[in-house]
Amino acid sequence: MKSLVFSILTMIVLLILPIAFAQIESPSLLPITPPSSQPKTDDTPVLRANVQYTWTPEKAKAASFNGVGSQIDTSSYPSKDPEFDSNFQARLQNKTLEGNKVLSFFSNGDYCYYHIGDYRSTCYHENGSLYKISISNHPKGLKIYPSRDADYSYPEGKLVGAGLFVNSGESFIYTANGDMLAHWKGPNAYNDQGEVIMTREWVKSADTKESQIGPANTP
Repeated sequence: MKSLVFSILTMIVLLILPIAFAQIESPSLLPITPPSSQPKTDDTPVLRANVQYTWTPEKAKAASFNGVGSQIDTSSYPSKDPEFDSNFQARLQNKTLEGNKVLSFFSNGDYCYYHIGDYRSTCYHENGSLYKISISNHPKGLKIYPSRDADYSYPEGKLVGAGLFVNSGESFIYTANGDMLAHWKGPNAYNDQGEVIMTREWVKSADTKESQIGPANTP
């Protein structure tokens, strides 16, 4: 009888151990899975719109990847910017808001844009070739914060990074491995040493005097 009880207890321990280790594993090492099965940790905030949080780079990283899938289908996206001509003219005229379209122009020549109310934004090289698609958990341009963007490569559709929009002027951007690429504050992007690594042209809202960031913070 004792041997039977011992065998049962041993089996239970073997079943529980993998679950226990999964709970203490670092969030950056957890597999990226769909929202329904994404592991959560105690320090991973559940994003609620218009709720004030105090963000550290580690907390922002956990929130950025929580519920993010590792792959998307990119077959419906054209390889060239369908609005290239108007976007080229907007760059020449230093316009970052055109109708319901918000654009970001980066110092390396790349640019991104989205249409207000859409969940997606697209990023292009200077010649108009698509290289990245960003998908948000909130409609863009409606000043809903905090919000999260997941970035996917084109045409592969693989996750290449994610970022958290803290407010209209600040965001944290990470690689798919969880390394911080940039901490955007206003027109400048800083690395983890506090050095400016990139600048951008951005939209300034006349009614709130706040600056509204573009769809993707880094090229």
